[in-house]
Amino acid sequence: RKDFDNYHTYSEAKKEIENGQFFTPPKLCQYIMQSLMLSAGDTVADLACGMGSFFNFAPSEENIYGCELDIKAFKVAHHLYPAAHIEWQDIRNYQPGIRFDYVVGNPPFHLKWMIDGDENMESQLYYCVKAAQLLKPLGILAILVPKSFLADTFLDAKKIKLMETHFSYLGQVTLPDNSFSHLGVTSFATKVQFWQKKCSSPDWAPHKYQPDETFTLQKNFDLQAAVKQTFERILMLPKANLEKNSAHVLLELARNHSSSKTFQYEVQKRLYQIKVHPATKDRYGKCCEYVHTFYTQKKPDSMTQEEWDRKKLTERKVLTYLRRAL
Repeated sequence: RKDFDNYHTYSEAKKEIENGQFFTPPKLCQYIMQSLMLSAGDTVADLACGMGSFFNFAPSEENIYGCELDIKAFKVAHHLYPAAHIEWQDIRNYQPGIRFDYVVGNPPFHLKWMIDGDENMESQLYYCVKAAQLLKPLGILAILVPKSFLADTFLDAKKIKLMETHFSYLGQVTLPDNSFSHLGVTSFATKVQFWQKKCSSPDWAPHKYQPDETFTLQKNFDLQAAVKQTFERILMLPKANLEKNSAHVLLELARNHSSSKTFQYEVQKRLYQIKVHPATKDRYGKCCEYVHTFYTQKKPDSMTQEEWDRKKLTERKVLTYLRRAL
């Protein structure tokens, strides 16, 4: 309590810590987001976004997605980023209807969440599992976790196996122990882990998890030097694979779909125009997801055929959507 000016600030900090909410300082948000070298067309999500600390460093507000359970934090985020897609709800119920290029976040630490009615899962592990459901193939997860997370290959073997079921391991960076001193926590060991969602491509192979850090950041680290080191040592090749695969996935879906050749040509032409034009490139990610939804849509069992015929995406609807984006 001596570290706070009054009881109110002490009480608020105490509640945040007890709820697992270590709101991320701006420098760490900037470090993680800049290391990813995001483009305006990339879709980015924070599944426990708080007041939107990471969003301040995204290149396009229109391609930001998030959910937050705390109503006060949600209202602040919604006010600060009105063009973003932020929902007030529990991460376990979050279904945005879109897949992401990147998921970032600082999830609640060490909470036990009931999953599927009978399993208690550690909150930071669940965050990763949820991210795997929402990422594109080869999409990248950057997550801030306690240094103890997956630190013991024997005791954490089951958790590591679960992560390797969904992801390829990229690397991890140990953060300074004083990173959360703004909350009165003067020494708390944390790290940033980077993972890439698995892909079925025959010429791509996942990497096994390694508990040792790739490198360590010191107190008062140089931001741009840390960004450069992280990108070159951890993210450069995975990002190249992601960007290459994004176009490949749509082409493969088109080949395996009964859509007309004229439609496929028009879609490729429109997507290219949207991607290269400065005024529309930030809409490229959402447009790709709209096309992906057309190729993968299925009639829900609970929906009648008549209702499905009205609601399903058609070639005409897709082309209209792309033209409006332009």
